[in-house]
Amino acid sequence: GYKVLAVITPENTACVGPNETRLVLQTNEPTEMDFLTRNDPSAAIETIAHLGLAARVDILWASPATVQNQLVAEIQRWNEATAAHGCFQLSSVATGTDGTNLTTASPSPGFVIIEDTNAGLYTDDNGQQVTLVAPTIGGSQTQYVSYLNNVMSDADFFMQNGFALLSNGTGFVNWTDEATSPPLAAQAYGMGYVVGHNYRFTISRSSGIWQYCVADADTGAYMCQQRSVATGTHMKADLNTSVFVENWNANSNWSSGFSYRFRAYDAYLFRNGVPQTWSAQHRHTAEACASGWPVSNAISGSLVSAGDGYFYVAGTPLFC
Repeated sequence: GYKVLAVITPENTACVGPNETRLVLQTNEPTEMDFLTRNDPSAAIETIAHLGLAARVDILWASPATVQNQLVAEIQRWNEATAAHGCFQLSSVATGTDGTNLTTASPSPGFVIIEDTNAGLYTDDNGQQVTLVAPTIGGSQTQYVSYLNNVMSDADFFMQNGFALLSNGTGFVNWTDEATSPPLAAQAYGMGYVVGHNYRFTISRSSGIWQYCVADADTGAYMCQQRSVATGTHMKADLNTSVFVENWNANSNWSSGFSYRFRAYDAYLFRNGVPQTWSAQHRHTAEACASGWPVSNAISGSLVSAGDGYFYVAGTPLFC
């Protein structure tokens, strides 16, 4: 059997939807890639049935390196932050025009996007992975910024995991999808945010189910959220199958105190479960109002061939 580290419900964890329960189980697999390769969802289903839990239960898998009291403390930190700010809404990029400098409908956050243009070419394109370095967070935001790994499925079901960077200078490691309540409300993994650490984010469909994993490469700890409600069988060729920065701040000095650029690297496409480096990308900015945010000021480098891509905070469009 599996060790139960926590039971997450709307009563004890902020922003969890009504009638949802997440059982945090500890796996013996040493890495998230071992877990995704060898995990059998039927074993978890049997565990849920044995415990007599309700039907709407998903498993949040925790690595052998996960410490129970640290998990509980991180969820409490999340509860305190959302009590002060409310739940954090994330977003897909809905555009009225296509191209390098995209136009969105107002009101909407500003985006800086590196799109995987090779994803979704085959029906066995079933996952995306990227490593994001946790940036220093400034204290001049009026709202928040998210830095995310994103996948749109062939059923137009949108999934995200990454960082929520808050106005009080703190960060959280989060996931979300269209089945949260409300849709795309950030959800807590219960993993700590450490500036400078390298977090490997994966969204992948394995063993017939979508799973959203994060691994702190500096500590070896990982967590994988299993989502039985996620639909579709593979990734879609779409602007939202990408890595992007999403800015909910309307104030021009929001970036004061931040790392001047956010680093992403080691981006992989999973084709039939096998990681392949990106072979093509398209860089965009997206905004609702002014057109003064050229891509050249917002992005440098490339995620192709597991390279380094950089998102510049001073070039990131504002919420408008």
